[in-house]
Amino acid sequence: MTVNVHLGDEQGLDRSRRYLRPVARLQLPDEPDLVHLAVYEWLPMFDAWATGPAICGRSTAQGPLTESVEATCASCLAYEPKYRTALDRQAGVMRTTQVPAASLEEHVAATKYWFDAADERRVERDQLRTKLKAITEATILWRDRTAGDVGLAIALAGILDAEAPEPPATAALARVRKLHRPVLYTDPVDGQRSQQCAHCSDHAPVLYPCDTVRAIEERP
Repeated sequence: MTVNVHLGDEQGLDRSRRYLRPVARLQLPDEPDLVHLAVYEWLPMFDAWATGPAICGRSTAQGPLTESVEATCASCLAYEPKYRTALDRQAGVMRTTQVPAASLEEHVAATKYWFDAADERRVERDQLRTKLKAITEATILWRDRTAGDVGLAIALAGILDAEAPEPPATAALARVRKLHRPVLYTDPVDGQRSQQCAHCSDHAPVLYPCDTVRAIEERP
């Protein structure tokens, strides 16, 4: 079905404002057989009047139905009063800013529209500030607790080291053992596995224990 993109002009609609119009559902098997409401507006980029999605959020067929058709979508009908109020206020704002001789009622409506919008932004700002404060406090608490745990661990380690210092010779042997530790090696040819020295096998395979480890184990 061809959509008349200039229907709004033929109906004498004001291109500077937006309207609510009944629209048909998309012809899909799972789409309820309902008549929705959508915003009808002039789009200069396309040189056409067009409808958007239904105000309930569902996708709809393009183009408005006859105004005499009644909407049957319960969600659209629930949102309708709020949308009509917002569109009327927006139209009043446009006339107030474009026509100096706008009526007093339109000036009042325009002022109220902007004040309401400012109040909504203020509420959102306060909510964000509250969330940010809570996140900051939680981060500081986590930082303090983490710092306390780390400090306690360092203090305990210092006490234990002071009470039972490790002999230098023992520490050196431990480092050598760690360097010459066993690693599991799989032969790429026959797939056999063996333990090799991690340090001595850098250039050629050396079975574990290597000469260094055997020397340590045999020392008195």
